[in-house]
Amino acid sequence: KTTPEAYINLYIPDTMNFQYNAAYGEISILEAINSIPGVGKATGTATSVLQNKASRLLLNAAGLVLNPNQQVLFEGIDFREFDLQFVFSPSSPSEADAVRQIIKKLRRAAAPERKTAAGGFFFVPPSVFEISFFFNGEHNYNITPIRPCVLQGITVDYAPNGWSALRDGAPVQTAISLSFKEIELIDKASIDDER
Repeated sequence: KTTPEAYINLYIPDTMNFQYNAAYGEISILEAINSIPGVGKATGTATSVLQNKASRLLLNAAGLVLNPNQQVLFEGIDFREFDLQFVFSPSSPSEADAVRQIIKKLRRAAAPERKTAAGGFFFVPPSVFEISFFFNGEHNYNITPIRPCVLQGITVDYAPNGWSALRDGAPVQTAISLSFKEIELIDKASIDDER
């Protein structure tokens, strides 16, 4: 395990969307049979006769429609994604500078490093984030734990309620939206291991 490059402590945001997605496909029994070498040619001809417009019209006139016998097939799971949104309202130049530094650290962690020794043809991937939620100084296990993740998108809005600035030109409010993607797939065993 590497030493963290930086720590950022933020409040628990008002918006925390966690997305769990699995990939499913559809296939008909006829498609499956048609894909079998040797068998598919004969059934493929029969299928194309049944599926042509004239046959479908005749079947429809008889009150029938060809049943495709479709099945839903599990194809895998996606990496979990989640969005965190924060709003900063600094009331002094020092607080505005702290907001600026937080945004800079996040932008830097999401950016790759260019390897100049190789003529700039290669990137070192961006930083990996480890996110934890706390309540009263202790880990808050009431929120699903987040596995190591990457920051795949940052949106910074310097005027979420219209432009207004402090005396030095710093915005009086800045909203950021962070879109993360975990780098480990979640299965039943990993969920069972959660506290």
